[in-house]
Amino acid sequence: MIPLRVLQVGTDPSVAYCGLQFALWGADVAVFRVRGEAESDELTERYLSANKRLITRAAEAAGADILLTAQSTAALDRLGIEHEDAIVSRIVPYAENGVLDGTPSAPLLLEAASGYLGINGSPDQEPLRAPANLAAYIVGASAFGATLAAVHKRLATGEVEQVVTSGLDVLASMTPFLRSQLAGRADRRHGGPATGVRLFPVGDGKVSLNLADESTFTMALGVLGIDRAAVPTDLDTPAQRHDDPAALGEFLRSNSDGRSAVAFFKAMIELGAPRIGLFQEPGALLCNEHMRATGYFRTLDDPEHGETAYPGMPAAMSRIDPPPLEPMRNSGDGWQAADLMAGRHRSRRRPLEGLRIVDFTQAWIGPFATMMLADLGADVIKVESHRRPDIWRNSRPASRTLRNPNAHPFNTSANFASTNRNKRGIAVDLNDGRGRNVARELIRTADVVASNFTPRVMRKFGLDHASLASTKHDIITVTWSGYGETGPYADYKANGATIEAMAGWDALFGYADGDPMVMGFYQMDAITGLQMAACTLLGLVHRDLTGEGQEVAGSMIASAVPYVGEEVIRASLFGRNTRWGNRHPAMAPHGVYPVQGDDQWIALACRDDQEWQTLAGLIGMDDDALNSLAARRAAEDEIDARIADWSRCRPRETAIREAVAAGVPAAPVLDVLEILDYPEFAAREWFPEQHHPDLGTLRYGGFPWAFDRGELAAERPPPRLGEHTSEILAEIGLDASEVDALYRDDVVGTVLGS
Repeated sequence: MIPLRVLQVGTDPSVAYCGLQFALWGADVAVFRVRGEAESDELTERYLSANKRLITRAAEAAGADILLTAQSTAALDRLGIEHEDAIVSRIVPYAENGVLDGTPSAPLLLEAASGYLGINGSPDQEPLRAPANLAAYIVGASAFGATLAAVHKRLATGEVEQVVTSGLDVLASMTPFLRSQLAGRADRRHGGPATGVRLFPVGDGKVSLNLADESTFTMALGVLGIDRAAVPTDLDTPAQRHDDPAALGEFLRSNSDGRSAVAFFKAMIELGAPRIGLFQEPGALLCNEHMRATGYFRTLDDPEHGETAYPGMPAAMSRIDPPPLEPMRNSGDGWQAADLMAGRHRSRRRPLEGLRIVDFTQAWIGPFATMMLADLGADVIKVESHRRPDIWRNSRPASRTLRNPNAHPFNTSANFASTNRNKRGIAVDLNDGRGRNVARELIRTADVVASNFTPRVMRKFGLDHASLASTKHDIITVTWSGYGETGPYADYKANGATIEAMAGWDALFGYADGDPMVMGFYQMDAITGLQMAACTLLGLVHRDLTGEGQEVAGSMIASAVPYVGEEVIRASLFGRNTRWGNRHPAMAPHGVYPVQGDDQWIALACRDDQEWQTLAGLIGMDDDALNSLAARRAAEDEIDARIADWSRCRPRETAIREAVAAGVPAAPVLDVLEILDYPEFAAREWFPEQHHPDLGTLRYGGFPWAFDRGELAAERPPPRLGEHTSEILAEIGLDASEVDALYRDDVVGTVLGS
């Protein structure tokens, strides 16, 4: 358990989800409700309030170590909440002092203005929001990590930080704006990832995979016993299958009657299918063989509502045992823990400055997590092999886009660049014993070792926790894989799209009158990366308090399910879930509407009756009979049609200006190139230029968090392969002759191109 005293002021979903992370790991979280805040539905409230206690008087809040809120400091003063000696972590829609600071908002609008929304959905329909409360919870998870970084800094230096997390900035940081800059065009909606991953019917279920890929398609034909000659001519090539997934799905459906989707999924995995996911409704998770075998789900025993299934933890931590689950209790008790925050010396350094992380991760989830830690100030050393580098280095732009036409292809990936800034890079062959010795010597200088391979890989190299802790007792090892270290799927490979299907996200994503869909750009990788970063920081805080190292073992599936936690509870109680599309159970109207121009849209959200009345006057739909949420929900088709009639005859900027001037929360749906010059970002210079020797000058993203006493900075472009090998080898004590010998024998390398 983490002995922190956390005061959650208000029940904003992002704030409540951040508070939930603390509560589930054992912090004493007290909730002080703010009058007038919108309330969540009963099941969401039950989910978000687990392991918390309710207080009703401001005096009971005194003495907190951490204060989580969406309220301004002036509002906290009016509420009588003491906050001078606490880490105040504020979670707001838009950055403080930005153009939109103080503007009414909702998660849908943040998705719209960040570029996130425009990539999700079908190309022939409006952009489609993330399911359930996913967007709000992403923001809360990011704030959880930033707040833990502030805790570490206070324990290390005594300095009390104030942190502000901007929801818009969190979502923007996950979008593929860097890739779009190099391509010269923004990512668009494709009905799923541009690669061709879609949900396909197979027998009694569905699977998520890319059948445009020739080898995967051939493999699927073999598993289903379909002769290649039976494939229609209009589905014979990868391009044809990519462009007509509906016809491909019908072909599979008609040729797989009586087959088991689970058996197909396993057979494809055994044959080495690159990535495949089993589509599951949230309720199916409860009886999935892997989730059962790993004992993932817990039970929340609510005296009023009875027992309900509850998502498990994203990771197992060898030194931190989560407390038992319990529903929110009414309590005026004092804080459980003593003051942990005795000051030492003062410093205006970045929160993680002075820490070293040896980073063996690849692709998106792990590198995104370690980049977050690098941005917070840690010295992150990226370890790759010059023989077999990070697989994301294989994703390369057209040569015409490169500043250096002679660059080595390994150094020209926008995908790699988007997750590895602020790191140094070393290339070493771990299959050579001398290479493993280099890795171990480097780890002796480190605080954290991070990896995201399947469980056997680090054990094979002797770099697992047990091997490392025998010589460095306080080392923290953090490993993340698709399905964890135990269970029938432990060795299965995964990525964002496969886990989105497995974790019930795809079942909840789609237009309200349509079928479930795959989300647009593998974003689950980055979203799960937030959990990997946060658990790393939990391990660091525990070490600050005890001196103990820790083994942290997490999985993508275990991290993904809690983001739709209330839907798991809903399925366990009622056996069904609702796919809302762009609508919302607690707001109406709430949607995306066309404006003048090709594929141009705005997002609107009326959070209460007053905002609706304002919008009704704007669109000429004054009707007292609609002045309640229930009435508007019943008339939502008519209302949406009227809003679309009003919006489609206006340019996007005009529609937004009129709506905002009238007091209606609204935002433009921007693509991932438009956000670079959107006034909210431009005024803060949130996308600063950074020069890379091979990619040239590009605009990289800023930081989702602002710290009052430490300024974050983008100091290093993403490393070229092995760029800092010699520098790092010297740091760990190798002399020039030893370094030369390692290069000569190809144990280490530097691949810079000509």
